[in-house]
Amino acid sequence: MLRQFRLEVLRYKCISCGYCRSIAPDLIDFSRHDGLVTSIFTPNFDSDIQTINDFLADTSTVEQIVRICPTKAMRIQ
Repeated sequence: MLRQFRLEVLRYKCISCGYCRSIAPDLIDFSRHDGLVTSIFTPNFDSDIQTINDFLADTSTVEQIVRICPTKAMRIQ
């Protein structure tokens, strides 16, 4: 089911494990600058905290990337 989300990404907690990107490559990427998680909507955004506002995504996918992150670097707002 598609729903609008606001996702907060705490980049300073990221260890670049790749779990989130493997589940949601249409939403998550890694910055070319520092290798940490970032949104595909803002690929060059390197601030410690990134908020991805009002994007439309599958509910189970977003909940899964939040749950699977070993450092809890993402949370739904």
